[in-house]
Amino acid sequence: MKNIGLNGAGFFENLTDDALNAFTELVPAGTNITLRLPGGSITRFTDPANVTAKGWGMTVESVNAYYDKFGDNANPDEDHPDESRQSWLYKVVAQPTHRYIDILLEFIDVMRNIQVSVNVIWVSNIINSNIDSQFNVIAWLLDNGVNITAIEMGNEVYGKYDFDVTQYIADYTALRNKVLMYYPEPCFSLVSGNFGGRKDHDKWNAALKASGVSYEFVTIHYYITEDKCPEPFALLPTGKITVDYATGNAQLQAATDSFVTKVLADDAEKFFIAEINKAAAFYDKPILITEFNTKPSDAFGNMLVNGMWIMKQLINCPESVHTICLHNGIAPDLHG
Repeated sequence: MKNIGLNGAGFFENLTDDALNAFTELVPAGTNITLRLPGGSITRFTDPANVTAKGWGMTVESVNAYYDKFGDNANPDEDHPDESRQSWLYKVVAQPTHRYIDILLEFIDVMRNIQVSVNVIWVSNIINSNIDSQFNVIAWLLDNGVNITAIEMGNEVYGKYDFDVTQYIADYTALRNKVLMYYPEPCFSLVSGNFGGRKDHDKWNAALKASGVSYEFVTIHYYITEDKCPEPFALLPTGKITVDYATGNAQLQAATDSFVTKVLADDAEKFFIAEINKAAAFYDKPILITEFNTKPSDAFGNMLVNGMWIMKQLINCPESVHTICLHNGIAPDLHG
């Protein structure tokens, strides 16, 4: 594994002066950090190169266009799928007056001053924008000296293409050809389904491999969820509880003990590595794991055992992984 980074959803939204100071103290001089931007779900609504844009350039029109096309329950993994259109429309209104791509340049300068290089994996809004818009932001970033190590072709887009790669490959090829006319060093990543046995993902992956197009990386996401390891999640207390650290909490201790047994155990660890190895062998390409953690993050996300599991995977991550990005940086999102 060459690079460790953060999925950037919410990164600049939550980058206070205190957070930036803490961040700069944590990253050693002479190293690099990767940010995946704009992030995951938010990518569907972005047009950040627009000179009149705020934040990541979300607009009422882009949010409505997405949900008009895919339906109001297009994202069953969000916190409140029946309210997801309204929640994103609220986020449009809540955007700052400045552009986050400008803040990105300022952040790169800050890190350069402490001898830390910033790499960017840029996620293209391939399903709810146009090729010119997507090219323009890539060109803007490159022209301003941003080191884009990969252009990721969407965020978990397989379902939005009904697990049929035909249009996906057409959209990808159009953007790739336009970018290569101006910037001859390709660094594109196609979005793979996971290798956990889902037939629709297997269908997508097989068609992607058989497409014959050129690409440099393959993107996968990996989470430990309740579906994969139900017992620790089931043992967690529900709702808010008050814990006396002198005496502890029996239910919380039971959930933590189960996490150690079930998630930190060799079989769970080997399952994670096995899935990566399957993807690397299948595509014969370097792997980008652009989202990685337990999920939802309000379950085990702020516990030491969660950090232990993450560290073990970072240490044991196969060489086939080019970059791994922890979800979700300094953002408070539960699901992304």
